[in-house]
Amino acid sequence: MDADKCHIYCLHQPERLDSAIHQRLLSVLPMTMQSDINAYKHWQSAQAGLLGKILIQYAFLENGISFVLQDILFTEKERPYVNGAIDFNLSHSGAYVMLAITETGSVGIDIEKHRTIRPSLFQKYFDATEWMEIEQSREPEKTFFQLWAIKESAIKCDGRGVEVLSRTHRQYDTDTVLCDGRIFHFSQLDIAPDYAAAVAVTKPLQMEISHLHVADLLSRI
Repeated sequence: MDADKCHIYCLHQPERLDSAIHQRLLSVLPMTMQSDINAYKHWQSAQAGLLGKILIQYAFLENGISFVLQDILFTEKERPYVNGAIDFNLSHSGAYVMLAITETGSVGIDIEKHRTIRPSLFQKYFDATEWMEIEQSREPEKTFFQLWAIKESAIKCDGRGVEVLSRTHRQYDTDTVLCDGRIFHFSQLDIAPDYAAAVAVTKPLQMEISHLHVADLLSRI
């Protein structure tokens, strides 16, 4: 991997997988991961979980990384990691599953499908400047999700999750996020018109995005 890059893999799968393809992909996973996937009640969640795991293995192979899925560990906050000089992070929403991976520092990624919400219910998570941007926007829900994706990517990069969400705010003079005293550099990702996505890293990196389909994953297993 290039030390100055963050590799982002964007998988688009809007329909339910054919059962034979689902089983073929599932068979690649360690038994514990298979059990986790099979425990989901809804096919959308099971499919997103399955494709996320396969996407990790795909990224390992594409980048010449010797780790396999059996090497993945989890923090107390259920953040996946491996004992090595790489970091990776997953996110999914709607028809997309995304993975960011780098060998330089930490990384967090988030994607959010736009949906109808009441932004005021979440006002406590935004500072005055962020909230002003939402209120003055011609598309307040779109702006909400753009900011939310930035925040989520930062707290996932940090590793502590939602416990620092209300102390995580965009810094408007730079492309950075202040996350409970830690500074992360973020990039917004233009994935689809009705989605917001962002990636956060511990130092500025070049973002390299690969758009994939399930056929690409099948070719590597």
